Amino acid sequence: MSSKGKGTGFKNTPNKANQNRALPRINKKNSHTENERRKLLLAASATIIILLIAMASLLLTRPTNTLSSCGSRAIPGLKYSCYEYFANQTRNASICHNLPVPLMYSCISNVAFLSSNSSMCIYSGLPYNYRNSCLDQVGISSHNPSVCAEMNSTNESACAYGIAQSQNFSTITTCGYINNDSLSNECYSRYYYQQAAATKNYTYCNYLPNVPNTTIMTDILTSTSNTSRISDSYTYTYYNITPQGMCYSNVAYLASNKTICSLLSGLNSQLCMEPFITAKPSNESTLLASCSEVPADLKEVCTEGVLVDEAVQNANVSICLSLNQTNFKDSCISEVAAKVGNSTYCSYISNATAQEGCISYFNISK
Repeated sequence: MSSKGKGTGFKNTPNKANQNRALPRINKKNSHTENERRKLLLAASATIIILLIAMASLLLTRPTNTLSSCGSRAIPGLKYSCYEYFANQTRNASICHNLPVPLMYSCISNVAFLSSNSSMCIYSGLPYNYRNSCLDQVGISSHNPSVCAEMNSTNESACAYGIAQSQNFSTITTCGYINNDSLSNECYSRYYYQQAAATKNYTYCNYLPNVPNTTIMTDILTSTSNTSRISDSYTYTYYNITPQGMCYSNVAYLASNKTICSLLSGLNSQLCMEPFITAKPSNESTLLASCSEVPADLKEVCTEGVLVDEAVQNANVSICLSLNQTNFKDSCISEVAAKVGNSTYCSYISNATAQEGCISYFNISK
C-alpha cells in the first residue's frame, strides 16, 4: 500500500510541475499576440492619418479648374473659399451670392476694392454699414474722393479724410471734398506744411493757423522729426508756438536760412533761431539768473527745471527734495534713482502712480 501510495504520489507530482511549467508558456504566447495586435492597430491608425492628410491637402489645393468645382466641396469653409477665390480672380461680384451672409457682403466689398468699382458698393444691395466700408476701400484703392459723396455728410468727410491720409496729404483737391471744418483744416494744414518742407518755400506756411492749435500741432509734429525736439504738442501750445511758426522754423532749418526767422516774433522767433545758436556752457548760478528774465508765471518752472538738471547731473537727490512743484520733485527723484541704481529713493516720491513707475523701472531692469 505504501509503495503504491508512493508510486501514485510520485506520478502526480511531475504532472503538476509540468502543468505549472506550461502556464508561463501560455502567458508568453498571449502577450506576444497582444503586442502584435497593438502593432497592427498603430499601423492602421497611421495609415488612416496619412490618408486624411492626403485628402485634406487635395481639398485645400487652390482651385484651378472651373467655378463649378466649388459646389462639389463637402466642407463648407473650403467651398466658401473656393467661391471667394473665383470672385476675386474674375472680379465678378455675382459669384459672391453663393456665400451666406455676412461672407457675401465681405466678398462683394473685396471685389469692389480689387476692381476699384464703387457701383458694386451702391447697387449690390449691401446694408448701409457694409456699403460705407466698401466705398471707403474703393476710395482708397482708386484715390478718388468723389465716391464718398454716396454717404451721409459725417461719413463722407471721414471717408475723404481717410483718402487724403492714404495719399500722405499730397493732393490738395482731396481736402476740398471734406465738409467737416475741423478735418478740412487738418487736411489743408498737413498739405501746406509738407509742401513748405518739400520745396523749402516758407510762403506755404502762411496758409497755416497763426494761433496756437493743439490738434494741428500734433498732426504736423507727427509728420516730421526735424524740429520736434520736444515731442509734446501741448508744450508748444502752452508757450504760444503756432503751427505757422513751427512751419517757418522747419523751413529755416531745412534751408539753413536763419533770415526766415526774422519774419516771426516772440517765442516763435526764438524757436526758429534755436538751431542756429551755438550753446555756451553755463553753470547753475548763470542758468538760475537767466530765469529772472522769463515771464513771471514761468519763473518757477524755469528755476525748478534748472535744479532738476543739476540734481540728475550730480546724482544729488537732496536737490530734488528741495523742489516746490510735486511733478518736478517726483520726476527728479525718479531720474536720480535710475542714475545711481538705488530703488530706495523711490520711497521719497509722494504720488503713488509716479512711485510705482519708479519701482517698476528696477523690476524691469533686473
